[in-house]
Amino acid sequence: MTPADGFYQWQKTEAKTKQPFYIRMAMDRPFAFAGLCEHWEGADSAAIESCTIITTDANDLLRPLHDWMPVILPDQEYDRWLDPQLDDPGQLQALLKPYPADKAAAP
Repeated sequence: MTPADGFYQWQKTEAKTKQPFYIRMAMDRPFAFAGLCEHWEGADSAAIESCTIITTDANDLLRPLHDWMPVILPDQEYDRWLDPQLDDPGQLQALLKPYPADKAAAP
């Protein structure tokens, strides 16, 4: 897992362009996204590495910019998210929610 220090959320403008906004945590703390990585073989047996960041509904801070946001994991949940022995999806699904708006910062 590699910590992030921020991410860009893009807002559509009236001119049909997109304006980037840099989003970070309050007090500039590093954080981690909930993501999935997979290694598999394609039809031609070529190895394929794929990754994705999971998204959820926007919190109150980001809703004016966009209707979704990446899932940001609370610090105390990193080990649970990365536990390869965890076999109850419900325990992880509970983490797939908007991050509290008061713990993030936007311009």
